[in-house]
Amino acid sequence: MTPSSRAVAPAAIYCHALWRTGSTSLFNAFRSDPRFMCFYEPLHEGLSRLTQNKVDRIDPEDVQRMGHNGLTQPYFLEYRDLVASRRGVPGFPATLSYGEFFDVSAAAKADLQSYFRVLSDFARSHGKTPVFCLNRSWGRMAAFKEMAPDAIHVFSLRDPQATWESFQNRRSYFFAKLLLIFSQSHPGAMQQEFPEFSNLSLIEKLRTDRTVKRKVRDISDERIAPLFWQAYASSLVNGVLYADYILDLAHSDPSQDDRMRLACDLAVITSPTTEAPLKSQLRALAGGIKPRHIGYGNFAQQVASQRHPMLTSAASADGLGAAACRAAPKFSQPNKEFLAAFISARGKLNPQPIAPLNDHSRAEQHWGLYSL
Repeated sequence: MTPSSRAVAPAAIYCHALWRTGSTSLFNAFRSDPRFMCFYEPLHEGLSRLTQNKVDRIDPEDVQRMGHNGLTQPYFLEYRDLVASRRGVPGFPATLSYGEFFDVSAAAKADLQSYFRVLSDFARSHGKTPVFCLNRSWGRMAAFKEMAPDAIHVFSLRDPQATWESFQNRRSYFFAKLLLIFSQSHPGAMQQEFPEFSNLSLIEKLRTDRTVKRKVRDISDERIAPLFWQAYASSLVNGVLYADYILDLAHSDPSQDDRMRLACDLAVITSPTTEAPLKSQLRALAGGIKPRHIGYGNFAQQVASQRHPMLTSAASADGLGAAACRAAPKFSQPNKEFLAAFISARGKLNPQPIAPLNDHSRAEQHWGLYSL
């Protein structure tokens, strides 16, 4: 891939990703570069209670358990001055950590825009470009693109099965996040599928009640897996439709996705210091474990056939097929397979199929995405 070059520095950089996809490694890459001020998880619900004492805490054992071995400073260090003599980050929209996760109202967009302006102004007051590393935006990237049109939007992911296995390592935490989103976006469906977790006070219960955490941990794979695959599909579709750069860390060769193009395009941002290690840091990013091939297309077809409410309306947009064709070369084989099978199945189910992908064989022929 030939690197492009941007003539104008971006107003900000938004990095969107599902949990457990290498997003903290990407955060570390930007944080190590003096040109940027990198905000970790700016929609994390804990920011409403953040204090300087909490900022300064870092538990090496917890960092290791999370697989964030490259982290050497506290997660929320960049917020420290913002919470001086106060509790909570100013302007933080607490209801939007999990609320309006797919369909964002005009009022919510205004709240998000106001909040991210506070963080952006703070970064620029220190002569730095703001970078936001988000794990709570993958269902509403269209809204972020609309409210920050002058920003760069990056979507990162890795092997789908590796992501599932990584969720398994902290079931009570990561599956709880999906349940929280589901309970607020579609409470009726939540009541039907997970009645024991349908109470919207789930956020507080998960924070304080060990019994509830144990119940989340003990949900069977058979029940929780469909929710996970719907989230994975939703993040993938949003990335295809709205990301300016796609970083698939399942690629062993970083030149196969947008890592090097992103680093080259950000060269337009200068710094008083000569050291700008982003390019080498991005090159070194890796997707972690490489599980055996398990037939991702089967999962994708099941996701599409279920028409689960976790999926955004964007999943049936007319432009998805064309956008996927443009994005396909940047994806590793497992994600190509997942995406191709998903769109093919959606085309079959949609009363107005996504032209010209009307069946699975035609999707393979038209896209040239993968061969079984």
